[in-house]
Amino acid sequence: NGSRTPAGDNLDLRAASLANGSGNTLVATIHVRSLSSLTVSPTVGGPDASWMIRWTQVVPGTTGNGHIYYAGMDNNAGAGGSGTPSFFIGDTVGIPMSNPGEHSKFMAYPQTHVLTGSQASYNAITGVITIRIPLTDVGNPANGKTLYSVTAFSDTSPTPQSSTNLFNLTDATPPFDVVVQ
Repeated sequence: NGSRTPAGDNLDLRAASLANGSGNTLVATIHVRSLSSLTVSPTVGGPDASWMIRWTQVVPGTTGNGHIYYAGMDNNAGAGGSGTPSFFIGDTVGIPMSNPGEHSKFMAYPQTHVLTGSQASYNAITGVITIRIPLTDVGNPANGKTLYSVTAFSDTSPTPQSSTNLFNLTDATPPFDVVVQ
């Protein structure tokens, strides 16, 4: 509506990285000003908050420019949520999904593959979210493959991330590219 509303330190992103990890993984880190609380004001778009990192993996011969994969953390505080943070990875889905011939109007980031505590965590003191992403769950990119336009963002919504969730973008980092090795 053209007005600006302060979002809070827990939605203020400082930096992000995506690096090659051990054991056929990528390691994503999202640096947030403060994660001492995961609660957000409903006045900034809803009580649910997510911190995401996404990238494009070009797949020659496919419609569009390939796949947009992501990894993220959701506070699950919105309607229908558990209130317990979750970590997840996946491939975006388009909204509307009912007609594949129709161009997508929005992208959604559903909690497709939920990660375990050994794969992902956040540090409330340092404000760092760390996610270990199995390459097999994000298209299994080969060594030498470039992942384009890697960027992190924070968002709010009335409900947790799902295949039908429309969210409010709050903050984002500048994009960068990563070569899988």
